[in-house]
Amino acid sequence: SVGTVVSTGGGHFHIVGTHLYHKEHVYNVDITLKNIFGDTVQIWSTAKITDAPLELPTGKSLTVAHGSTFNNLVIGSFRDDDATNTSAAEYVGTINWGDGSITSAAKFILTSASANLGSYWNVEGTHKYATAKTYKVTIGIHDVDSPGNVILITTTIKAT
Repeated sequence: SVGTVVSTGGGHFHIVGTHLYHKEHVYNVDITLKNIFGDTVQIWSTAKITDAPLELPTGKSLTVAHGSTFNNLVIGSFRDDDATNTSAAEYVGTINWGDGSITSAAKFILTSASANLGSYWNVEGTHKYATAKTYKVTIGIHDVDSPGNVILITTTIKAT
């Protein structure tokens, strides 16, 4: 892509350009500068691209019938700042239902993606509460390419 040379004062300059990288990685950057006389110089550098953060963890307050299984219930949502992450396989999530049962895997449903805003996701789960009471549900989610990129969602489910 074409860049711009910007003076920072005192005879110093920066070269500014843009590029959309689809994955986190260290990339080689090759820059060719050309002056008004046609002389060129090559500059080599690297660009370290890190994973975009997961943000806006949003829980819900829900009511379900105890003794009945609910399937694929939307129990939360989040945003990935990387709009190119549009595959549910990019995420791993674990749901702790708050009732002492074993944890289960979260299901991710893409709701929208926009280049300047990121990708938006609903988190779904399937479970059955045996006892009528209110449960605090926690969902831990991370990006498979960046296991340290973790968010937690807390949802309240009242089983009646």
